[in-house]
This record gives sequence, structure tokens and C-alpha cells, in this order.
Amino acid sequence: MLDLMWQHIWLNLLELRDATYPMFRHVRRRLTFLYFCVALSATTLTNVPAVAETEASKICEQNGETTRVRLGVRKDAPPFSYEVVNRKTDQGSDPYAGYSVELCTEFVGSTHNKTGLNDYCFVEVDPSNRLLKLDSGEIDLLCGATTASIDVRAENRTSLTTYLSVSGLSYMRKGLFSKNPLGNQDEVRVGVRTGTTSEEDLKKEKLPGAFVTFLDSNGLTDYDKLKLIELDDHNEAPVRLRDGSIHIYFADRPIMEAILADSDGNGDIAVYNLPITLQPYSIIVADRPFGRNDDAGIELQRNFDRYLSNEKFAPSKVDAFIDSLYVLMRGNVEPFFLDIARIQGVFP
Repeated sequence: MLDLMWQHIWLNLLELRDATYPMFRHVRRRLTFLYFCVALSATTLTNVPAVAETEASKICEQNGETTRVRLGVRKDAPPFSYEVVNRKTDQGSDPYAGYSVELCTEFVGSTHNKTGLNDYCFVEVDPSNRLLKLDSGEIDLLCGATTASIDVRAENRTSLTTYLSVSGLSYMRKGLFSKNPLGNQDEVRVGVRTGTTSEEDLKKEKLPGAFVTFLDSNGLTDYDKLKLIELDDHNEAPVRLRDGSIHIYFADRPIMEAILADSDGNGDIAVYNLPITLQPYSIIVADRPFGRNDDAGIELQRNFDRYLSNEKFAPSKVDAFIDSLYVLMRGNVEPFFLDIARIQGVFP
């Protein structure tokens, strides 16, 4: 009955798709996300299958995979790429999900895929080895949460921009309203995920201006007190913040928002939303995919960009893409990326 009610609401909102007032589109997209949550909860309560045999078959063979497109994925970077259990797709049960993962798996099944391979498999990567596995030929597409920085673009084949965001700080709410919540500490422990661009920024000692402003405003002017704490998993951050082993966690804002949404009892932690560094995300394409030494990398990059431009960002399809993006990003979407998406659908 609840499901029928939401379907009725949804069908009525679809009639407002071309409404003049932007408010209707905003409400419709928010309800899309809410409907997804209700449907997901109902499915979880009524249907809890055993781990499907096809899930294991989605992991690439270690000795070399030549019959499927090899997708490099992350286990701890929601909402872009993360490990899940029993996620059903048309091709079986995938052990990984997320916005970037969905872009890659949909591309493999699209008409823009000219590789001759109509299936995919997964290779788990982390920030320290993701580009190495791409260069060594272990993966064909990197479908994680990779920032297409100047250095990354100079040394790799990057797709059109798939998302654009800013880095943020996750921190404990407790003590933020006291006079010197950080300045009275013997040291300020800043957590960061090992191997990420956020870690590179801090290790280069080029503290972002907004980060320095944040520390100054909270009474910390002695930067010798800063101590960098490296974490092996983004999911550790809420626990480490609560037990006091770190005071601040420096990471991409979409990832932190998704981590907090998934963790229990997150009312004492918030994401600091002051812009720090621009984060353009892309799918990274191997220079020599499928073990080939010809122009396969150039062709794969071109076809993936055509898929994004024609199937996601095109004027006739961008509204549906935005609706799905709100669901995949759990209701948190950077408004300025939507303009970039529309532009890339007209002038890729």
C-alpha cells in the first residue's frame, strides 16, 4: 500500500516535469531520493537473499582477464565507489556499487562500447595503487573517486568531468562553540585517507587558505601542533573522531557526507562546508586496455566520452540523469555541477 502511494505521488510529479517553476523540479528530485529510500527499506525487510554465486564471478581473474572489461573500484569511497552485498543488477549480483561504478557498468552495456567485450568484472584498488594498476594493465577503467588534477590529466587519459565538488573538513561538534576549542590542545591531530590527493596537499605543507582560516578562528595559530594521522579506510573517520584519536578529518565532502549518512549516531559530527580545494572527478582510462598496444586507449576514452555526452548529459536526457544523480549521491548534489553536465551534453 505504501509503495502504491509513492508511485501515485511520483506519477503526478512527472506531469510537472516541464513546469515553469523550478520549485517543482527540486521537490520532485527530493521525492525521488525519498522514494528510493522507502523502496530500498521495503526490499531489505522482505527479501534478504543469500550471497549469489554470480557475485564471486564478478571478480576478475588474477592471472589475467581477457574476456571482460576490467573495472577498478574502491571499497570505501561512497557515494562514488563502495563495497556492498547482494546488489541486484540485470547482469547478476554486483559486489560493488556507486555513481562511478554505475557509469562504468552502464557504459559496458551501451551501444557506445566498441570493445567487443559485453561483460565486466571488478578489481579492487585503493588510493595508493589505483593508478599503478591502470599503468600496469591490470584494469581498463578506473571507476572510483579519482580527482582529475593537473598531474593526473597530464599522465593519464581522463573522461569528461563526471562530478565537481570541493574538499571539506569533518569535525566533532563538541567544543566548537567554546572560546578555544582547538587552541588549548597540546597537538591537533588531522586525519586523512592514505594515498589520496587530500593527503598529498597536507604533506606538501601547502595548507589550503580556508583550512588555515578555520584553524585561526578556532584559536590554533601554532601550526607546529599539527599532527597528520593516516587512516587506511574512510569508514574509520567517525569512530576516530568520537574516540578523540583525531580532531579533524580532511577528505572530499561528498565522501564524508555519505560516510556520515551510513554511520550510526552521527549527530555529534558535522561536515565543515567552507570551500577548500576544487575536486573535478573523472573516469580514468588505461593507455593500453585489454593488453593491447595499439590505439585502443584513445578509442576507449573517445567512446566513453560519447557515452557520457549522448546518454547522460544530452539535452533530451539530462533531466533523467539529474534525477538519478540525486538518488546515487543520496540527495546531496553540487548545483554548479548540473550546469557543467548540461554544457558537456551540448559542447563535449
